Amino acid sequence: MKRLNSPSELEKLRNEIIAKRDPKRPVVSVCISTGCLALGAQEVLVALKEEIKRHGLEGKVDIRCTGCLGLCEGGPRVVVYPHEIFYFKVKPSDVPLIISKTLLKGETVPHLLYKDSATGKIARTLSEVPFYRYQTRLLLEANAKIDPTSIEDYIALGGYSALAKALFNMTPQQIIEEIKKSNLRGRGGGGFPTGRKWETTRNAHGEHKYVIVNCDEGDPGVFANRALMEGNPHSILEGLIIGAYAVGADEGFVYVREEYPLAVKHMQIAIEQAEKYGLLGENILGSGFSFKVKIHRGAGAFVSGESTALMNAIEGKVGEPRPKYVHTAEKGLWDKPSVLNNVETWAFVPLIINNGADWFRSIGTEGSKGTKIFTLSGKVNNTGLIEVPMGITLREIVFNIGGGIRGKKRFKAVQVGGPSGGVIPEEYLDTPIDFDELTKLGAMMGSGGIIVMDSDTCMVDVARYFINFLCGESCGKCVPCREGLKQACKILDEIVAGRGKPEHIRNLLELAEVMKDASLCALGQTAANPLLTTLRYFEDEYLAHILDKRCPALVCKELLTFYIDPERCSGCHQCYSVCSEQAIEGQQNQIHVINQSKCTKCGQCYDICPPEYSAVQKISGEMPPPIIPQEYRWLKQPWQTAEVTSTKRARVIANANVAVNLMQKALRPVLVVGNNIAEFEWDGKKLVDYVVELAHGTGIPVIATSHVVGELLKRGYKPTAVMSLMELGSRLVDREWAGFDSEGPYDMVIFIGIPYYMAYEILSALKNFATNLVTVNLDNMYNPQASWSLPNVSVKEWFNFIMSITSKLKEIKQNVHV
Repeated sequence: MKRLNSPSELEKLRNEIIAKRDPKRPVVSVCISTGCLALGAQEVLVALKEEIKRHGLEGKVDIRCTGCLGLCEGGPRVVVYPHEIFYFKVKPSDVPLIISKTLLKGETVPHLLYKDSATGKIARTLSEVPFYRYQTRLLLEANAKIDPTSIEDYIALGGYSALAKALFNMTPQQIIEEIKKSNLRGRGGGGFPTGRKWETTRNAHGEHKYVIVNCDEGDPGVFANRALMEGNPHSILEGLIIGAYAVGADEGFVYVREEYPLAVKHMQIAIEQAEKYGLLGENILGSGFSFKVKIHRGAGAFVSGESTALMNAIEGKVGEPRPKYVHTAEKGLWDKPSVLNNVETWAFVPLIINNGADWFRSIGTEGSKGTKIFTLSGKVNNTGLIEVPMGITLREIVFNIGGGIRGKKRFKAVQVGGPSGGVIPEEYLDTPIDFDELTKLGAMMGSGGIIVMDSDTCMVDVARYFINFLCGESCGKCVPCREGLKQACKILDEIVAGRGKPEHIRNLLELAEVMKDASLCALGQTAANPLLTTLRYFEDEYLAHILDKRCPALVCKELLTFYIDPERCSGCHQCYSVCSEQAIEGQQNQIHVINQSKCTKCGQCYDICPPEYSAVQKISGEMPPPIIPQEYRWLKQPWQTAEVTSTKRARVIANANVAVNLMQKALRPVLVVGNNIAEFEWDGKKLVDYVVELAHGTGIPVIATSHVVGELLKRGYKPTAVMSLMELGSRLVDREWAGFDSEGPYDMVIFIGIPYYMAYEILSALKNFATNLVTVNLDNMYNPQASWSLPNVSVKEWFNFIMSITSKLKEIKQNVHV
């Protein structure tokens, strides 16, 4: 490895590297970031090497290990070049197909391609995936193209050309002026203008000056800095060297938390490679400028991300903040002028030097230029690292890049800026994201964390989570932060436990103001943001917890009650088997009940209840229905002997043909639908959808109860009449009633979606007082009081049965018309 002594030698090396590479040569790229490694990327990599060897493709196909590609839930990820075919969630067992079909035949492997959860569209390449299509990837783009342990890969992409330009074509002051002109603001959270900070340090008196990379990323779920350092360490190093030259520093530190071993490894490799090539160390590129870099591994304390705490840690002291009577730019590390910038900020420097300040200023808003990397997580379909231009709206991030809310639930809020950030509600979804706009809403750019929340999120619980986290991470040096967070935690614990008082809201606001005004560092000063924003935008939820002892989102354990809906229980016995407190009573094939005096509200019964039944219900702030007596619990028997009022029982509808024949014989049938048709769902489709198809396809008039008429109208179907079951029963027993169309009495009444006990009562009345009527029960529990009834069937069997009836009747109707 020859040491480079001039920019011309660097360019010569770059041309040699490019000349050796065939752009048409197949390359299989595997993401080996921490996330993908945890999901099995190493095993995929081994399988690829073995399979390529088995096919005799060694020397003909390159395997490239890359950094994070961003769509983290889709790991391990593989990209096959030159066609950029993107595969995600790859397993070692998928590798033979990738080699045999994609590499050898140019075909795709369908089950590995990305499928958009919103549209169902299949994407073949990275650029076709909506998650990537709506981004502007200035920093992250290189992650997909280079091996982070290869300086040659970085040089081939133009790496270190900005350093050569800065050292030989620009003065230190010109570099600073270019950074100032670009309006690059610190990406670590504060948003301070980078150029001004550099200028202050350059003008400060001191024989020795330092530049520092802050990679102490302690926010839960945030990993943008880690991904950059793992995937493209040379970009950070190049920016750091340029910054050192600009401010007159001869030594730099890369502060990385201990929990980032892969980032440390890749940065150490980058430093060693740069030194060997003469891009770091003594007399860089023959310019006469010398600079050395050391890595300092932090202990992992959240507060160490604060500038003065970080510098204390490098000095070997306790990592806690110190008063900023003098800025660190003038008196920082070992009391020397020091520049501390975030990983992302340093990585932008080479791009600005190469492309110019005007290029950078063309992206973003008036006060916030360029792009920002965010960690998108929470209740969205697509999670991971995203890079977007300043000024993009939250709506675009959540719905275009994030793919919308999981399970098609309602968006509720988004937490921006990490634990010290703020919660932003739905009404501000169209707010452009930049430093100033977020501050107006009570949030901040912070570490770049975006956590999306849906309607199942309790905002009081969210505030409690973040305040509890910050309380544990406070260094304890100043009273407002240490004691303020402790007291806030206690109050929030009381509120979610149902012991909240009206004065607690005032107490929380007072604590928040004291922490904001009197804390020593930014951690304490911003720690109240989760409190202030949830109180500002979701005060109604606090009041519900305090006054009504109710959690609207059904999250806070002490305010919940679980019960089993007898009309949904299938007697499967699964809830009984997981209850460690023996609070659930019932036997196989019997309706189960929960003994509230024994229930600890663990929620295991709720979690295990099969979704097709959803019998275990969760409520808050209200009493559960009374437990049904023991003698009424045997609903899974063919009939209930205690309730049968005569020896005549319903005939069983054994298959769809029986039901079709019955309906065909009826001269004046009518279909009665209840609220359960809107409750039951199977395979993404509700029962009400099938009922509407049945009504449209057969022309049978529909009588709806008031609870379900809205669902029918939503689907473009207007029922013949809306009436309560009790009133309808009274009319049906009247033999002189001519029906809703005045054309004469009905001869058949078909029931579906009616709660069991209600159907039992009305069918019993019709059985005894309207003997002219044929009654048909199409619900999935056998009802002996009907003339004809389905047997006890599962929800899946029930839906298939209704679909079959609808299909057969529609076919008969079409044949008649023909």
